[in-house]
Amino acid sequence: MVLVVGAASADGTSSELAIARLTEQGLLDTSFGPQSDGRFHSAFGATDGIGFAVPEDPQGRVLFGGVSGVGGSGIGTTAPSWIVGRLLSNGTVDPGFTVQQFQILPSTNVFYRQAVRDLAVQSDGRVVAAGNVFSGDSNRGDCFGAARFNDDGGFDASFGLSGVSYGDMSGLPDDIDDTALSMVMGDGGLFVAGSTGLSNGGDSETRFSIAKLTIDRVFTNSFD
Repeated sequence: MVLVVGAASADGTSSELAIARLTEQGLLDTSFGPQSDGRFHSAFGATDGIGFAVPEDPQGRVLFGGVSGVGGSGIGTTAPSWIVGRLLSNGTVDPGFTVQQFQILPSTNVFYRQAVRDLAVQSDGRVVAAGNVFSGDSNRGDCFGAARFNDDGGFDASFGLSGVSYGDMSGLPDDIDDTALSMVMGDGGLFVAGSTGLSNGGDSETRFSIAKLTIDRVFTNSFD
């Protein structure tokens, strides 16, 4: 089976986070989705949504991550923000993942106008999300960010600071934006890769960036 994630639109103006499961023959898997049509889609109460990551956990449940409220406000938010959720193996929402069955992280803090770009599932079922977060400084833009969730969808307080970790990749005054795009989890730790945008005398350039999180899941400059 193959899972794909992105966005779907019925009216051409708004979009919903969309997931589809395909058979080995490339056909929609009719055992998946609330309507048994191989698809799941929702804007989760917001005007728009887009999905970027859709891994499975060891139990066959489907995790998804992306952004909610792309063109407006989502539940409890004032701007687009991170969204993380989980479906059962049959493509219906998992009632065991938070009260709402999904997490729209508050856009009033570091998750302001940002998106989950990748998800990794640990062997114990906990989920790590990576993406970009707001630095709090409009002149510096975004930073790499990561958050970890327990099996019930709540923040894992043992990860970073109350479940969230973020860091400026270059530490340079001309670092204008960092965007985390992918993540690898191994015995040596958690590695996040993406891009860093630099401004040099009015010109801008984009460089590849990679960062490692320490054992307590704080971004570090050392790879030792």
